Amino acid sequence: MLERTLANAQPEDALFIYLAGHGAVLDKEYFFVAHDTQVDSLPDTGVSLAKIKTAFDASPSQRAFLWLDFCHSGGIMARGLAGALDDRAVIERALKVVQGEGKLILAACTAHQSAWESAQLRHGLFTDALLRGLKGGAAKDHEVTVNSLFDFIDRQMGSDRPASH
Repeated sequence: MLERTLANAQPEDALFIYLAGHGAVLDKEYFFVAHDTQVDSLPDTGVSLAKIKTAFDASPSQRAFLWLDFCHSGGIMARGLAGALDDRAVIERALKVVQGEGKLILAACTAHQSAWESAQLRHGLFTDALLRGLKGGAAKDHEVTVNSLFDFIDRQMGSDRPASH
């Protein structure tokens, strides 16, 4: 379904894709663990982050945002994979998003980290920051932008990086 949505998007479509749940690693391959994933058959029933990344990059949409809140979600951008972006390409991609076009992936953690959850919140801390940001916590001059949302989530998740203005 996700691959079909990405493939069928038109260039002018804005996509906001959010995945939360569990993640797993098997033989250096990263997976999103869906509700019907069978852990003992992860390669066949899990959702490969490499396949998600390929479909995301190939989507005709010129404005696509992918938000991932699960353990090992940063594995979608795992270093050392063929076609991995260098720092210059990452900066260029981010600038395009700021200018109203481009594609951006934000993950709750790196490939080797766990995404933290809260029993009280009943979801992940990344999800909580994203929701609060979208509800206005990230607003700058009464508007939530990609930059303001990223800065808000970054601060909420514990970064000591100062907010951009």
